[in-house]
Amino acid sequence: MINIEIFTIIVIGISLSIDAFCLTLMYGLLNIPKSTIIMTSCSIGIFHYFMPLIGYKIGNLIPINSKYILIVVLILILIEMIKSIFTSLFSSGEIISFKTFFAKSK
Repeated sequence: MINIEIFTIIVIGISLSIDAFCLTLMYGLLNIPKSTIIMTSCSIGIFHYFMPLIGYKIGNLIPINSKYILIVVLILILIEMIKSIFTSLFSSGEIISFKTFFAKSK
């Protein structure tokens, strides 16, 4: 049986690798100056190193159930998604009806 902490570290490593891959893919598709690429890559590398460590330390200091943090984060993401949908719909200047709203969101 695999230890849950080792599994968590592996999943975090894979997700950070996918994030870095997407960044390098973006660099390949866009015409970005080399100095910007180096500065952005270094800053993201530093954040990828320190943020999991800081989160681990804060998580050990604050005695709160992780379910509540997850719920808050997911609610904030949901609010941001709804806000962006309404911003994009109402910025076009169209009159939006109930039927039009659901036809555009598909």
